[in-house]
Amino acid sequence: GIKMSHLQGGRLPQVSAIAIAAMVPILSWGGYTWFGTPELPDLPMSTRVLPKADENSIGSLLAKAEDHLKKNPQDGRGWEVLAPIYSRMGRYDSAMMAWTRSIELNGENAQRQSGLGEAMAGAAGGKVTPDARKAFDRALALEPAEPKARLFVAIVLAQEGKTAEAQKALEEQLATSAPDAPWRPVVENVLASLKPSAKGAN
Repeated sequence: GIKMSHLQGGRLPQVSAIAIAAMVPILSWGGYTWFGTPELPDLPMSTRVLPKADENSIGSLLAKAEDHLKKNPQDGRGWEVLAPIYSRMGRYDSAMMAWTRSIELNGENAQRQSGLGEAMAGAAGGKVTPDARKAFDRALALEPAEPKARLFVAIVLAQEGKTAEAQKALEEQLATSAPDAPWRPVVENVLASLKPSAKGAN
């Protein structure tokens, strides 16, 4: 009762909304094109919602991939290709399972741990849960510059009310990213959403 309504009136819902808003473009930067799979459609950074026209082709590809993995459950690359598609479609529980299988079969790396953390956050409605945070921390231990993990750890700081620290982390990420890095617009948008509107803009 009281605790829940207190939470709902606090910072968390807004920050969760920020995380959700960040997730779709993040998936675009690291999803379909990450694994060099030419038969999957390329999704530009501007994509915010799965386009209706693509649903049938993606659904058909997904059905084929799922059928293949039923027959070949040890195909690590198959799970790796499938996991971000599940996330992109909002099927986060399936994405968590696929990333877990990919890590088991292919070994651990920063991108797989980051994908797992992102799926966990998606399943929790955009909140970075302790398990998701562990996955992002593991990603950063393996590769300190992993962009998705860096962004979500900053979102965690914001969730904890450490807005200044979150802003600093995001500013550092921008400072160390290439000018044409596909995640720059996402990081800039999250940073902008944490700042008081127009205050001290100049």
